[in-house]
Amino acid sequence: MSEISKRLMKFRRDSGLSQEEVAEKLNVSRQTVSKWETGQSTPDFDKIAPLCELYNITTDELLRGVVSDKKPKDEEKVEEEDDHDDDDDDDDDDDDCKHCKKCSEPKSTSAVVVHCIFTILALVTLIFYLGVSFATGMWFITWIIWLVYAVIVTLIKLILAIFGIDVDDNYKAHKADKPKSRGLRIFGLIMGLFFLLVIIGAIGAFFVMPGGVFGIHKGVSSNQVHYESYDVDFETLKISAKAGVVDIKDTLEDKMTVIIYSDEAKEYEVKKYDDIFKIDVENEGCRGFACLKYNTPKIEVYVPEKYAEKIVIKNNYGDINVGYFERATLDIDEDMGKVSVKAAKDIKVRNDMGATEINKVYSRVDIDASMGSVDIDELNLDQNSNIEASMGSINISKTNNVYIDAKADMGSVNVAKNDRESKVELKVRCSMGSINIGD
Repeated sequence: MSEISKRLMKFRRDSGLSQEEVAEKLNVSRQTVSKWETGQSTPDFDKIAPLCELYNITTDELLRGVVSDKKPKDEEKVEEEDDHDDDDDDDDDDDDCKHCKKCSEPKSTSAVVVHCIFTILALVTLIFYLGVSFATGMWFITWIIWLVYAVIVTLIKLILAIFGIDVDDNYKAHKADKPKSRGLRIFGLIMGLFFLLVIIGAIGAFFVMPGGVFGIHKGVSSNQVHYESYDVDFETLKISAKAGVVDIKDTLEDKMTVIIYSDEAKEYEVKKYDDIFKIDVENEGCRGFACLKYNTPKIEVYVPEKYAEKIVIKNNYGDINVGYFERATLDIDEDMGKVSVKAAKDIKVRNDMGATEINKVYSRVDIDASMGSVDIDELNLDQNSNIEASMGSINISKTNNVYIDAKADMGSVNVAKNDRESKVELKVRCSMGSINIGD
């Protein structure tokens, strides 16, 4: 590539023009302009002056790369006349006219279309984001819409770049200097279609899968469909729900009371099988925009606080709250939601997504939290226990004298006291997050 060709490319880019626009103004083909800039040919003599005028440069700058400090005589004469006549304003007007002329030059069709596409996409995303956020009140979740928007914008830019259109940060389109190869175009198109299918699949899941998976719903139902008291003559209380709030409250009464709230007419099951008392609410749930008007069910159970047997809870989506049961054993399986326990003798919790909060444990604890923090106020352990969090911190305010084996793959570990002579071991593991045990 010769020096003249390099300067031609630089002056064109500095002027903000594409090869196609230069070719149109000089009445030549785009291929001719490309050959000038790649050094395959040089401009004819009759094109030198128009090129200098188009790029607003001198012939010395174009042919020799020399920036002359001396102005042409005709310009000096003009300036002398302007100074003599005190017509500085006319020069400003001339500059303004040149600027207006440049601004008034029509843009290429592709640049206008691309700019309109990104403008409309941003406006539609903003309207959708505000509409869903105000309708649900869940601003802490709906911000994900902007992540999807960013992925779509990047995908569109990639596809355009593959076909020779570069888009800058201001969404202005320019034709690429070098067209992409056919193989690269095909590869990019396949990758673009793949990511587009992923996005469409995620949006489609919103309309196919239950709304509880995304945490979108109107609220909790207040329509009472079941209220009854039962004798506590069973060994296991088993509660399951597809979605909704599960509240197990302690009471001084001798009988257990079951209250169910639901807006759906589907049958639920509250029945005793041998030594198992089962409460099963298989609600249909909601899908898509129907979730904006959907109230999740609520299971409210009042259990005598002296209950010393087992409580098993399975909930696909929704919070689980358990009261004060220092003699009971808890087995909680939560897919998405917060788990809160005041007290229990033995606590086992599996929580895939959501915080786990426990006030007091009297004997043993076994917690597996995939995504969410684990906070415990007090542990009084007499059996080996285990706490594991894949993504989220583990905080324990107080423990009795036990041996603590704590390790964090990515995060700090702070253990205030550790009894290495104790026969009871507490194993704590955290993949991503800090571990803090003791004051």
